[in-house]
Amino acid sequence: MDYIKVDNKTGGKYIEDYRKLTLEYSISVGGLEKYFEGLKNGVLYASKCKSCGSIYYPPRSSCGKCGSSDIVWIELGKEGTLLTFTEINVKPATHSHYDDYIIGIGSFNGVKVLGLVEAKYDELKIGMKIRYEIVVREPENYYIIVFTPI
Repeated sequence: MDYIKVDNKTGGKYIEDYRKLTLEYSISVGGLEKYFEGLKNGVLYASKCKSCGSIYYPPRSSCGKCGSSDIVWIELGKEGTLLTFTEINVKPATHSHYDDYIIGIGSFNGVKVLGLVEAKYDELKIGMKIRYEIVVREPENYYIIVFTPI
């Protein structure tokens, strides 16, 4: 079997490889402990630069605008507004074991947050009030943000 293929459009040669790739990685918490503790306790935090006032979510340990590492934590209110949403029918391989699902962006204290939406698609409306909850998603065992209409 010839493993070198030719692209029909460009004529360029390439190799196809169908082996599964498993990745293990570590992510430095680096000053974001409060955010991760908040997730465990069901609270979302954003970071705010004390120097220039920029707000970040997901939070950052230093400001991307002015470079300051002098930040404060802002607790996001549990209730917000649904800004947009979409239903995911074609899922990445990592989520193929889930039924179709809806994701949305909500505004909480003016901060945009991405989350899973637990509602029927035809019941959702842009601008509606939502509430967030933080849950552990199985079987992956990681925290996710879930929006529900109020």
